[in-house]
Amino acid sequence: MTNTTEVKIRLIEELTFIAETERGHGIILNATPENGGKNLGPSLMELLLVGIAACILLKLL
Repeated sequence: MTNTTEVKIRLIEELTFIAETERGHGIILNATPENGGKNLGPSLMELLLVGIAACILLKLL
């Protein structure tokens, strides 16, 4: 059985993206202010770390 998930990411302005899941959830991604962002949402690295931490936590429960 194949289990796939689709996400779409759109650039809305320089260093700011909107990521949308196939279930309709969205999140704004933005570079940190130190890297030219406006602090409008988590950075790509922050979101990656959240995803990894959540996966590890779910495996421990």
